[in-house]
Amino acid sequence: GTRKDLTLANLAYDRAAKLGNSDAQNILGVNYENGIGVEKNLEKAFDNYQKAASNGNAKGKNNLGLCYFKGLGVKKDVSHAYKLFVESSNMGCVDGFYNLGYCYENGVSVEKNLKKAFECYQKAASKQHSQAEYSLGRCYYYGYGVTKDLALAKEYFQRAAQHGNLSAKNVLQQLGY
Repeated sequence: GTRKDLTLANLAYDRAAKLGNSDAQNILGVNYENGIGVEKNLEKAFDNYQKAASNGNAKGKNNLGLCYFKGLGVKKDVSHAYKLFVESSNMGCVDGFYNLGYCYENGVSVEKNLKKAFECYQKAASKQHSQAEYSLGRCYYYGYGVTKDLALAKEYFQRAAQHGNLSAKNVLQQLGY
């Protein structure tokens, strides 16, 4: 069989990115951010996410938002991050919905709104986003933006755990499930 050659893969992504392929631009961003087949370089990650986002890539917009949110390869700007999460989620990006929910839950660059946070988490969880499932579990457990419901909290913690979420596994263990 063929073995994984990440360096060759990145060369192919680079060629496609230079031709304007927004998926390739986003993947290169991920690879530079995490040092996958290339030396880790947050500035190059940011540049590739920026290209993907300007070419209308929803995941690229979300990842660019995360760069602004965390200050990766660019000066931290949570207000700009929030706007990118809105754009990304409006394009149907699951991670965009999750990150927008986080902003609403924590009042990041927007007035804290637990009901809107819950709704965003619901949209992401409906696509099996484990962190959103965990967050929905928390919403139901504490009554954040929704009526407190321990049965539904347990259900969402279990879903998140089944999708590999360690926080959910820990909570289930602590609650004795």
